[in-house]
Amino acid sequence: MNREEMRVVFNYRKIFREEKVIREYAEGKSLPFPIPLMLALNFVGALIISALFSQLLQLFGLADWWLVPCIFISLMYAFLVAKIKPDGKNLYVYLFDYIRFYYRYKIKRIKIANDKAIKQAEIVIFTNTERVSTTYGGKIKDSGQGNQRQFTTNKQGRRVGVL
Repeated sequence: MNREEMRVVFNYRKIFREEKVIREYAEGKSLPFPIPLMLALNFVGALIISALFSQLLQLFGLADWWLVPCIFISLMYAFLVAKIKPDGKNLYVYLFDYIRFYYRYKIKRIKIANDKAIKQAEIVIFTNTERVSTTYGGKIKDSGQGNQRQFTTNKQGRRVGVL
């Protein structure tokens, strides 16, 4: 076979699994190294939340240094969230799925069968079992005795198969 006749197969899996990064912060102004996008988003989110709670830091005498612990805590949180991947998922997706499962199946007590929710059945009340027997020439024979495969009737007149 010639090289031109060979079919070329492209595998884009590696490219699409590449982590998205921030390389420029403005038009034409690049960063010295790329920053992963999820790490940056986690850092900014944690920084906003910790800045909202910065009033607590001022109560403990950290009025002049409140920004340093906020940035440090936010950075540690961002690195921690980036490293932890329970069940191979992002931490946010895992926590959302866990809360949804707990609410849906534990609190509401939904039962599922074949991936569909089923309704709670009524309480099942069992009746007493009846003895199925037949008479052969004045002799009573139970259904468990012998392999006759004949039909007989119970006390209500219903036809019952004897195995």
